[in-house]
Amino acid sequence: MDIAELLARREAGETRFPAMALAFGNLRCADLRHTVLAKAQLSNLDLRGADLSRADLREATLRAVNLRGAHLFAAHLARAVLIDVELSAANLHGADLEGAQLAGIQLAVAHLAHANLRNANLRRTNLRGANFTCADLRGADLYGADLTDAIFERTRIEGTGLVVPNTGMRRDSLAGREV
Repeated sequence: MDIAELLARREAGETRFPAMALAFGNLRCADLRHTVLAKAQLSNLDLRGADLSRADLREATLRAVNLRGAHLFAAHLARAVLIDVELSAANLHGADLEGAQLAGIQLAVAHLAHANLRNANLRRTNLRGANFTCADLRGADLYGADLTDAIFERTRIEGTGLVVPNTGMRRDSLAGREV
């Protein structure tokens, strides 16, 4: 399927595209709300500013995809694999990223409040200034992640191995939690 066909079918009201392969295209600011892309193979796409709120991307593979500033409110990305993906300044409020492979991607200043990141692989991920308010990070692998200025208010962090002195996080943002 190519970009034009996807957009035409989406415009016609179709929302289910499971296991779809899509590569090399521009979907900037595209309206893909509630779209089912489970197990899809997405690569070399420009999705900056796109709206993927409540989209189903479970077990999808995203490679070299730019989602900077995209809206993924309550999106389902459980067990998704993201490689060389740009998600800086993206809105992932309430997103389900349980078990997702996010190692080494860009999530700087991302809004991850109320997100489920249980058992997610966030090794060497850029999380500078990310907002994890009320997020669930239990069991997430944060080895080598850049957490400078990240916000952790009422965040579940058990099993992450976070150590306050090495994170660069404000001490007040971890008040009342064991680290």
